[in-house]
Amino acid sequence: SLLQVNNTKKCVELVLSLTEEAFVHSTILIDTEGGVFDTDTMLVSFDKPGPNCRIPVRPLKNTTANLQVQVHAGARSTSTNLSVFEFPVTLPVFCNFLMNSGEDDNTPPKSSVTFSLASNFDGLVDWVEQSFILTDQLNVGAGGMQVKFTAYTKEGAVRERLWIQVKRDDKLKVKIGCDGMELAGEVIQNLCKFIGVTELESEANFPDEMVDFGVILGEVTEFHSTRTKLTADMADSTQ
Repeated sequence: SLLQVNNTKKCVELVLSLTEEAFVHSTILIDTEGGVFDTDTMLVSFDKPGPNCRIPVRPLKNTTANLQVQVHAGARSTSTNLSVFEFPVTLPVFCNFLMNSGEDDNTPPKSSVTFSLASNFDGLVDWVEQSFILTDQLNVGAGGMQVKFTAYTKEGAVRERLWIQVKRDDKLKVKIGCDGMELAGEVIQNLCKFIGVTELESEANFPDEMVDFGVILGEVTEFHSTRTKLTADMADSTQ
């Protein structure tokens, strides 16, 4: 595969391998739809050209990205006459999320969304396989499936966690554990589109967001109380 996970750098890399007689001098990644990187075009040059190179890929948002890759290669490391190879690469929608290993922090996310689906377990498995870059076999059995992912910052710190748990029963009981509402919405919307679900009843639990909402609600209540008091004071002053 051209896309491989670098567990040391905590990101996905585009891996290019040529024959020993060729040297990669530079590559250009063109985001054909825009919005995935800081710029629509990313140039990567190599101080020491060689037949193999690895380019970190960190999309700014969770979306399927179609990249056009240009590779500039020469017969020697000092060549000035370069050949250009061009080919497309598709980034999976959630390629920022790396599959957890036994060494990763397995503390479950605080927030979650749960819902039920009609029996389409194979469709759920296909969605995971096509939407993420897997580095191990999925934990799939007669009881269902569980898989854990983590997205990291450039510095290697945990940015977001995503757990997907599916239990087989009369219906499929799905639990999406994550750290924020925005990610939950993106995951559920993408899943429903993949398996063809247009309506879905769900139960959400976001304790941190509810605390923030309570603070805002308190500020609104205080604002209305102050406004009512000012209105009453103005009415008294006119009498």
